[in-house]
Amino acid sequence: MNEVSIPFGKKELKFDIPNNKYEIIDVEDKRKKELKGNEMKEIIIKFIQNLPLKGKKNISIAIPDITRPKIPQGVLQVILENLVKSFQGYIYIFIGTGLHSFTQSDIYEMIPRQFINHEKIRIKFHDANSDDNIYIGDTEKGTPIYVEKEYYYSDLKLSIGVVEPHQFAGFSGGSKGVVIGLGGEKTISRNHALIMDPRSRIGIIKGNPLREDIEEAGQMININYLINFVMNLDNKPMNIICGENPESFRKTVNYIKELTGYKVGKKYDLVITSPGGFPRDIDLYQAQKAITPALSICKDGGIILLISECPRGSGEREYLELIKQVKTPEKLVKNFDLENFKVGPHKSLLFAKAALNHQLYLYTNNKSMNNELSGTFINPIKDITEFLKENAYDKTIAILPRAIQVLPVLD
Repeated sequence: MNEVSIPFGKKELKFDIPNNKYEIIDVEDKRKKELKGNEMKEIIIKFIQNLPLKGKKNISIAIPDITRPKIPQGVLQVILENLVKSFQGYIYIFIGTGLHSFTQSDIYEMIPRQFINHEKIRIKFHDANSDDNIYIGDTEKGTPIYVEKEYYYSDLKLSIGVVEPHQFAGFSGGSKGVVIGLGGEKTISRNHALIMDPRSRIGIIKGNPLREDIEEAGQMININYLINFVMNLDNKPMNIICGENPESFRKTVNYIKELTGYKVGKKYDLVITSPGGFPRDIDLYQAQKAITPALSICKDGGIILLISECPRGSGEREYLELIKQVKTPEKLVKNFDLENFKVGPHKSLLFAKAALNHQLYLYTNNKSMNNELSGTFINPIKDITEFLKENAYDKTIAILPRAIQVLPVLD
């Protein structure tokens, strides 16, 4: 037996591997760096000092919601302290929830308390179905662009985000934090319908129709500046690249490509995959993203074991209800309504496509999730070590402890 440990929520989960035919696919050596507090402060202050604030009456800043890696409050504190000091107008902070659920108490996890009720600062959770979203036109691919009205009409527009591999947009961050984070339901659903195009895939920007659609929308909205974070394996900043949009995003993508690539010489019988702990495994909706890298290195007919704490359960109900109702992946894929594509239910399609040629299992300590998934094609298990004893004794095994932060490349 060989003991391994992977992130699980805010802790580590340990279990035994029954043989020596396993490989841990991680980029730990490349992603140990951590910016010191004074280094982060210096980068942010220099960026803010160069912002064209003169003559501006208001600034809008988009930030990720709680389902994304957390922007350190210390960094937000430096940003807001310096803006409050050097800028006379109002500062609007929009929390980019997209179509995710949220609770008002999430604000305390994201915003330093002294700024929550500050006289110069307004904070708003985005609502994709609100009348506060304004229509500004269609992209070339036919995506209707709805966005927060106050953000759109701001004198200066910023977006803060984390850039890392994304299963369809190539990489997260950049204009995505506004176009999707602050977008209307019609915008998000129409853009995400492009996931059906095989060119919309992880690690690719150029020629990726979904990302190109986002970038075009970002230009329509006129997102001026970005603060791009690159996180280490402990979800702490290892680099911050600030600048104009989209140039600073492209620069960040080039930087992170060097950190995430991992050459793999073969496909495996069984792949154990984890999103990388909190917040990436906050619910099953988010955790699904860890399956995409696993698919690229798992043999047809092989086993994929997704490990996710899921403290908030499914994270969205419609896709889970579809999975429970349809039972088999073949029926779900065949009957899925592509003509009326909607974000939310689309997760059921992603799970089903993964299960067409692979055996799909889930380990979570959320008992209600185990009960709900019983009898579906996402098979819940209770004990990882026992499961591996029964199913992996003589199999080749790959372990992705932080699947969302690595790009396995078949060599």
